[in-house]
Amino acid sequence: MTEGRRRTPIIAIVGTVLVLAGLGFWALYVQASADEPHAYARGGAPPQYVRVEIGKTYRIAVRGGVATLAKAGLDPATLTCTAARPGEGPGALSLSFENKDTKATNDVASFVAAMNGRLHVECAGVGAVFVDNAEDSAVDWSGLWLVLASLALVVGTPLILSALRGSGNRPGDSVAADVGGVDPAAEEVL
Repeated sequence: MTEGRRRTPIIAIVGTVLVLAGLGFWALYVQASADEPHAYARGGAPPQYVRVEIGKTYRIAVRGGVATLAKAGLDPATLTCTAARPGEGPGALSLSFENKDTKATNDVASFVAAMNGRLHVECAGVGAVFVDNAEDSAVDWSGLWLVLASLALVVGTPLILSALRGSGNRPGDSVAADVGGVDPAAEEVL
């Protein structure tokens, strides 16, 4: 048995394991992206409270961003938002608004935190909003699963294809076998 023939099953096994892992990671991505508490996720509600630190800038986001607000009949430049600590009344936030032609997918405004602590942030006409860059923002597991799925599939698929290509007889294999010996009947004719 040649070295190339022994490597083919190993390559096929490794490729198959990587493709199966990639599909598993893809399933985890689909599940995680469906309900993460981020504006860029397909589902999931904004967290009730987010933790902020004084002097840091935080982004207010809604799914679809400025375009979604415009479709709902809200002018993003006149959006009013409030923040409230647990058990306290809301106070107005001083906002910096995104332009109507912004490239930001979900961000609509930002604010600089005037205090440390946990806040409930909501905007008039929208309700509770996402603050995706809050200090206690949830880990983006879907992003990790997507990267791992992509890597496993990108490496595993070519390995399987390589093993399949190498598993059959190569044209050179039959020629090499014929060159090794001379047919006695052919010698008599010569």
